[in-house]
Amino acid sequence: LPPFAADGAAGKEEALARWIEFYAQAAGLAAEAGITITFETSPALACPVFLPEDALRVLDAVPGIRMVFDQGNMAIAADPIAAFDRLKDRVIRFHLKDFVLSPEPREGYTSRHGKHYRFELIGRGSLDIAGVLLITAAALADRGAIIATPETNDPTGAIPAPEAIRRVSRDLVQW
Repeated sequence: LPPFAADGAAGKEEALARWIEFYAQAAGLAAEAGITITFETSPALACPVFLPEDALRVLDAVPGIRMVFDQGNMAIAADPIAAFDRLKDRVIRFHLKDFVLSPEPREGYTSRHGKHYRFELIGRGSLDIAGVLLITAAALADRGAIIATPETNDPTGAIPAPEAIRRVSRDLVQW
C-alpha cells in the first residue's frame, strides 16, 4: 500500500515525492518478479494523488507502473471521461463505483475537496457509469479484455449482497 498519509510530510509536494519514491522502489522489485504495480487516485484528504495531473506525475516518474482507473474517485476530482482520455494509455484495470453527489454538505455525505458524496449501489447514483464504460471500452478495444472490479455492495445494507451482485451484474451486461 502506498504511504497515503506520508507521515511528517510538509505538504502535498513532499507527500507526492514520497509516493513516487515508494513506487519507484516497489516497481523495481516487482519488475524482477514479473509483476506490474498499479495504483489509483483517492479523494482521501491525506492522499496526494487525487487529480489526473497527480497521477501523471507518478506515472511519468516511475517506469512500468500502471493505473487502476477508479471513475468514482476521479469524479470527485475531475470529469472522469476527460481524465480517462489523459490517462488511458497507462490504464490496465477499472474500479467502478457509484455516488450520489450533492452541491452542498448533507447528512450522511462525505465532503472532500469541495465535493459532497454518498456511496450508492452501482447504477443507482449520480455517476454516468454506462457512458464511462462505453468510452473506455471503445478506447481500449484493441487491448482485448477490459478488466473491471465493480463495488457490488449496497452501502445502505437494504439489499442483501447476493441480490446486489445480481443487480449490478445485470446492469453491467446491459450497458
